[in-house]
Amino acid sequence: MELFILTDDPFDQERFARRVRVSVGGRQAVFSAAEDAVVQKLLWFLRSGDHKHRKDVRDMLAAQGSSLDWEYVRSWADKHGTRALLDEIAAELDQ
Repeated sequence: MELFILTDDPFDQERFARRVRVSVGGRQAVFSAAEDAVVQKLLWFLRSGDHKHRKDVRDMLAAQGSSLDWEYVRSWADKHGTRALLDEIAAELDQ
């Protein structure tokens, strides 16, 4: 289990507001929306260079595909400076 501290950062606030409640094994669990998970992983890759995060983004994009709110993801990627990385990973999936 991972715990994240809610900060005053605009993305953190938006991510928290968009959280998704799901029933898992008869218990309630809260998850980030898929779009927010993608944006967060792009940021983690940018900051750490850990290719696990890049692979996770690729896998999430492949699994979610057109069901993602791409406008939302691209907007945050533009704000965070990860748009080129997002476009690069998306292009790999189109090959």
